[in-house]
Amino acid sequence: MGLITSIISNAMLLAEDCYGNYVVQFIIKMKFPLVNERMIAKLCGKFVRLSMNKHASNVVEDLMRCSNQDDVNAIVEELIRSTDFLNVIQDPYGNYVAQRALKCTKGYLRRKLCFTIRSYHNELQNHPHGKIVLDNAKSSKR
Repeated sequence: MGLITSIISNAMLLAEDCYGNYVVQFIIKMKFPLVNERMIAKLCGKFVRLSMNKHASNVVEDLMRCSNQDDVNAIVEELIRSTDFLNVIQDPYGNYVAQRALKCTKGYLRRKLCFTIRSYHNELQNHPHGKIVLDNAKSSKR
């Protein structure tokens, strides 16, 4: 467990690294709830930045794909509450994180996410990346 603890301690640095992100993704995909929970706690407050990074965006997507629903909800809430959420949706990498969030959320949070995305309709309707997220939010089950 010492190696995993060290990886979690350095998660931010590794997630943004062109090779280190693969190490973080490997650990996440092992689907140990406690490990993913600690990884999320370590990266908390940085998910917007990570979402717009070429390498780290894959880490955020894997955390949403491989973590329990409460942890997924924490990530999505952080994204939605950010004043930079529109930038995430329009970002070449962040838009994939937003699309993954639409796939991984349920119930109230999914409705809130769809509403938030649709509230940016004017900014997204003609944007190359944003339009895809907007279309997914519009077609998402309510």
